[in-house]
Amino acid sequence: MDIANITNPTSTTTTLTSEPDFHFGPATAPTASALSLNGPLDFGILPGMPDWFQPIMAMITSQGQRLAHLEALTKENQDLRADLEAAHRRIKELETLNTTLPAAPKTAATNKPAGSEASKWKSPPTPVPTPAPTTSSFASAARKGMRSTQPSKPKATTRTRKAPSKRQLQVAARTFAPPPANNGFQYLYLPCRFRESITNVRKKVGMLGLENWRILDVYHPTTRVVALLVHNEYASTATNKLDTAGIKLINDFDPRDPTNLRDVKYQDLSESEKQQKMVQIHTSHLLTALDRMRPTVRSAVARDFIAKQWITTQAFADHIKTTTLTPVQAIPVDTDMDEAPQPVPAGNGEPDTEQL
Repeated sequence: MDIANITNPTSTTTTLTSEPDFHFGPATAPTASALSLNGPLDFGILPGMPDWFQPIMAMITSQGQRLAHLEALTKENQDLRADLEAAHRRIKELETLNTTLPAAPKTAATNKPAGSEASKWKSPPTPVPTPAPTTSSFASAARKGMRSTQPSKPKATTRTRKAPSKRQLQVAARTFAPPPANNGFQYLYLPCRFRESITNVRKKVGMLGLENWRILDVYHPTTRVVALLVHNEYASTATNKLDTAGIKLINDFDPRDPTNLRDVKYQDLSESEKQQKMVQIHTSHLLTALDRMRPTVRSAVARDFIAKQWITTQAFADHIKTTTLTPVQAIPVDTDMDEAPQPVPAGNGEPDTEQL
C-alpha cells in the first residue's frame, strides 16, 4: 500500500453533472395537533423493563394524562369565549333595534257616527279654527289682579276649656282662704295584716273614699302598721271615712318606741341604744319623706316636724343642702304621690337605715 498516495491522493474527485433535487412534493398541514391525545397515555410495563426504569415510565404516564386534561380545558374555554362573544353581539343588535324603533302613534278614540252621519255621501265636516294663543299685557294682568278678591283667612277656632275639677276648685279656693285654726299635720296609724307596696295602699284607701292628693306620705313604721300623713283639717274627714269602712285607728302608737325595732341585728343593743337607733331611723324617714313632697307644702310640713321636735332646723338645712349639691337621683314631682318611692323595711318588718 502506498502511504504517500493515501495522505496525498492523486485521484480526482467525482463531480456532479447536475444539482440535486430536494423537492419532495406539496406539503400538507397535519390534520391533528401533534400534542393531541385521544385517550389516557399509559405505556404500561414493557416486558423485560428493568426495575429502575419503571418509576420513569409512571411519571411519563402521569404527565401525559395531565396534558390531555389541559387540552380539554383549553378547548372548553375557547368554546365558552365564542358563545360569550355571540351573546354580546346579539345584545347590541337588540339594543340598536329598540332605540331605532319609532313609537306607535296614539289614536284618539272617536265615536262612530250613527244614521245619516255614517253615510259615505255626507260632505266632510268643516274644520273648527283653533284660536291663536294671545299674550296678555302687563296692564291687563294688573287690572285682573285688582279685580280678583283676596282669599278669606280661616277663622281661628276657639278651644273649649274643660270645666275645672273639684280638686282644682279646692286648691284655687284654699289660696284665698285664711289659715285654719288647727294648722299642722299628723300621721294616722292604721292596722294592716301584711306589708304591701305603697301603690297598693294608696289604691285601696282611694277605694275607701280618701283623696290621695291629700295624703302626703305613706310608710310602714313597723310590722302590721301603716301610717298616712294628712293635714289636721282633713284628719277628721279621713277618720270618718275609715270608721264608715270599719277601720279603727291606732291612737296610742309611738313611732319612736324601741319595741318597734324588731330587726334581729339590733336585739343585742341596750334600751337606750335601741331608743337612739329608733329615733335615728324615724328622723331619716321624715327627711326622705320631705324630699318626695310637693315644693308648695314641703316647708309647711318641715316647720310642723320641727315644732314636734322630730327633726331640727339644722338637720333639715343640712339635708336640703346635701340633696341639692349632690343629688343621687332626680325626684319626680308627683302631685298625687301615687308612685312615690318607698323604702322597704329590712329584717322583721323594720325600716333599714341604709334604704332610708
